[in-house]
Amino acid sequence: MRTGGSLLVALLLAAPAVGQAGATKVTNYFFMISLPDSGTEIRGKASIDLGARVVGGPHDTLRLHFVGMTVDAVATPLGPLPFRADSAGIVVALPENVVTFSRGDVVGLASITVEYHGTPRDGLIIGANARGARVVFGDNWPERARNWLPVVDRPGAKATVSFSVEAPGGLHVVAPGKAVYRRPTDGGRVRWVWQERHPIPTYTMVIGAGKFTVSKHRPVINGRDTIPIEVWTYPEDSAYADSVPFRRATEIVEVMQRLIGPYPYENLKHVQSSTRFGGMENASAIFYAEKPYVERRMGEGVVRHETAHQWFGDAVTPRDWPHLWLSEGFATYFDAVIGAALDGDTVL
Repeated sequence: MRTGGSLLVALLLAAPAVGQAGATKVTNYFFMISLPDSGTEIRGKASIDLGARVVGGPHDTLRLHFVGMTVDAVATPLGPLPFRADSAGIVVALPENVVTFSRGDVVGLASITVEYHGTPRDGLIIGANARGARVVFGDNWPERARNWLPVVDRPGAKATVSFSVEAPGGLHVVAPGKAVYRRPTDGGRVRWVWQERHPIPTYTMVIGAGKFTVSKHRPVINGRDTIPIEVWTYPEDSAYADSVPFRRATEIVEVMQRLIGPYPYENLKHVQSSTRFGGMENASAIFYAEKPYVERRMGEGVVRHETAHQWFGDAVTPRDWPHLWLSEGFATYFDAVIGAALDGDTVL
């Protein structure tokens, strides 16, 4: 993240986070989101896979951070589950026949679903972009995912994630991970499915929907693995983005690989967006503020910083907010180191 005062804000928000009650752990999220053709109300269904550890009894609870939306149902494949809501979210009681204990520490996986609808009051930006076109962007950092996704909303609670997003037919949808498929649905709408198979923090579990030009830059080659590098930009800003801030997007990743290790995800997508921050390091789908593109003043420094976050912040994540300086410190340091590797000491 690269924005004045953002680190201070995060530290001020760093009161002990409300986490998972008992020992229940979320291992995977699958979010099905229906975006409106107009207006701001969304419909969602979250399938949440659980693992757990034995802590003195067969019953457990799961606390999910989730605010400002209407919960329609919580259930398992066996039927509805009781839950209670409070100011921080919902608490779901997990009966014995949902979480099956085994010998030793590890318990078998179980799954619950949460169906909901409403207008997010924060965390999901729905409206017009700087070019006047309709867009939708997740903007979760630091603890704003809970405004549109039922999650355990703290940095150390990482999980794998998939998004199935039904959107108006004229929009492209981007999310962390790999594109699984794109299929037409009823009424000229299109369903997009993205899957991230590496555990990532919830503040990087985002979607973007809009009219984009997608340009493909030279991929990174890691032995038998090919890492695609893409730039998703509003059509009016595509040529500028490719020739100025992202002209060395591939070289930046290659420098980090030489210094640290292999890039940690399947691909890297640089996305122009309506984020309130200069840049947001969403895992494999970095979002950048649109205004510097439009004003033609965006530089490479923010690209170096956010790319470094893919290793420090995303792949290696602080356990909780008081440790955020580690993530930001490494990204700020490697911004300069990458610049020096590409341009020599003149970068400073």
